[in-house]
Amino acid sequence: MVKISFPENICLIPSTENLIPMSKCRDKIYLHQKLYFIDFKYCLQLFSNFDSMNIDVPIDKLLDVLYFSYIVGIYGDKNFYKILKGYMIHASGNTLYNGINQVLQYKERFCTNYFNWIISRMIEIFYELNFYYIEDISKGKIGRRFDEKATEGKKFNISSYIIEKIYENKIKENNIKLLHFLLFFKEIEEIYLIDIDFVHVKNIFCLRKIFSRNIDAVTISQKTKIGLVLLYLNNIAVFKNIKKLEIRRTILTENNMRLLANFTFLEHLILSDIIIDQRQYFFPKYLIGKLKNLKILNISAPFLDLSTDPRLFFPDIEQLYLSSIKKKNFNHFQSLKIPEAYYIIVRKISLYFFSANFREFFNKISNFKNLENISIRSKILKSVSGVNNINYQQYHLTLKRLKLVNLYLDDYEIQCIHNFRNLMSIIYIDCTFLHSDSIIFSECKHVKSLQNLKISNCDNARYIFQSIENYKNLICLTIIIKDSNKLLDSNYFIINLKNHIKLSSIHLECNKLNKFPIISEKSKIQLRKIHLCNCNLPSGSVYMSFSSSNLLSNVKSFNFCASFLSRNDLSYLSFMTNCRHLNISSCKFDNCSFFQLFMPDKSYKTVEIFIFDIILQQCDIFALMKLKFLQYIGISLNFLDSSIMYHFKRIYLKKLQLLEIRVSFVQLELKKYLQSEFGEDLQILSI
Repeated sequence: MVKISFPENICLIPSTENLIPMSKCRDKIYLHQKLYFIDFKYCLQLFSNFDSMNIDVPIDKLLDVLYFSYIVGIYGDKNFYKILKGYMIHASGNTLYNGINQVLQYKERFCTNYFNWIISRMIEIFYELNFYYIEDISKGKIGRRFDEKATEGKKFNISSYIIEKIYENKIKENNIKLLHFLLFFKEIEEIYLIDIDFVHVKNIFCLRKIFSRNIDAVTISQKTKIGLVLLYLNNIAVFKNIKKLEIRRTILTENNMRLLANFTFLEHLILSDIIIDQRQYFFPKYLIGKLKNLKILNISAPFLDLSTDPRLFFPDIEQLYLSSIKKKNFNHFQSLKIPEAYYIIVRKISLYFFSANFREFFNKISNFKNLENISIRSKILKSVSGVNNINYQQYHLTLKRLKLVNLYLDDYEIQCIHNFRNLMSIIYIDCTFLHSDSIIFSECKHVKSLQNLKISNCDNARYIFQSIENYKNLICLTIIIKDSNKLLDSNYFIINLKNHIKLSSIHLECNKLNKFPIISEKSKIQLRKIHLCNCNLPSGSVYMSFSSSNLLSNVKSFNFCASFLSRNDLSYLSFMTNCRHLNISSCKFDNCSFFQLFMPDKSYKTVEIFIFDIILQQCDIFALMKLKFLQYIGISLNFLDSSIMYHFKRIYLKKLQLLEIRVSFVQLELKKYLQSEFGEDLQILSI
């Protein structure tokens, strides 16, 4: 028998045609073991708040239910998730293990997405672990609860809570066998150890029971006791052959550093935002010749030793990435004697100075042959001095990314920047451009490679804006102007992008504009992301800026905050049927309403919608209810008639994971209603 507990006394009598509700029955409802598929589907659709399900049926029945849920496409339904959770909670370890074995045995029945989903949910429910299958972030398969930093492979985040759970279950052979099997199937290649408490550091050894293959990469984010973590990992067989090790946000003593010598297979070492607790050398002499396989070294620290040959410690190192987050004296850097080894192996250099000069810095690093990434930051603006030209840069073919913060840049320096043949990204932040009328950006020879351009709060950027039309392969454009006085005249800000067919992302943040400053002519652009934040644009800006509404059909993310929207604007925006992220918070509607953003004859893929500080009516709420893919709604009640919130019905928002409401005060009756409808998926924030 299958027992299902419903919130109301309703009896379901299965049949091949329908389910007949009957009232005044016992709390526990009994369904026939041979539950027909049509009845099962109807059950899911009819009831939304049943608590749990107790199952005592053969395993093949579970497999049938899973297969049916895949066929009818309701496996993502929260009700189905509750049925699965009820089964998982009440099933014994051996029964669950055999059930998963059958799912694996018949995996050819299912598509990859469903197969990954069902396995991950089983682990999540039974062990209460935040464990997810991560495929490819570039394909948009990372959800809100996934690790956004994960970019490749299969990864397992391990916190103190997870260590505790594994340690508690280590003596339960069935549970360990199950977890061991599942992790082996997932082919874990990389793990994250995240702030393991001192109490649980000593229990890291229990990890040896759950991995059956060597782990290739480990990331450790540990504020304290990093030495103990490294010591325990070295005593676990599957971690002895680590090829990539990343250590973040911690203090490394000389003894901690010495422990790195135990990882003899290490090929890639990343020390990110770390502090070295020693004075003479960055690395202790003990490491000399120990890490013979190390090829790539990435260091981000307050102190960098640029006077010591890194090949003294790591003779076969091929790539070196250096970032310093502490301010340095520029004159000391100028007089520093840099070993020739740096000229060959350095790929990235990021330095922060009290006051820096662009020309002098570039002349200092002119002998570097393979630089790919340069970042210069100055705390104090230093005026351009001297007439020395910039030396020939031996890395002019390899440089791909350049970031300049708080520098003076004149015409000559800008032209030198644009002559890097393969430059793909330029970022200007708080820079001051010293232009003369004679500069002609159209003569820049090698701007075709540029894909990313960011200009943030720069002075006198008129010619930079005008030069954008030369970057034909631009993909991402970001312009942020917090001080409107730096814009001088918005007429200079009209940018012709009609030939930028690869442009996919526009981010603009600038107040006090009286016109839409990006696209003013016909274009073949296939935009994916449009973020216009705090621009205070007048109504009709969207309509006047795009020659055709079809230009918006491929937009995935649209942010248009604190501006005005007209009926024509909403008509154009209604073509964003593929938009997943929509934010129009603090917008004002000019003789139109929010619901006109969604046409009744179109299907929208909106997943997240932010509508804070917007006046909504009853018809607008009904429009929201028709967005069947919605997972998140952000709304504020201060400008609303609270009675319209009673039109929010959970039955129409089947995929919703979070309803976030911001309000200064909410009536108790309304709060109870929303809690009864959305339960744990409701979050009310006081403002």
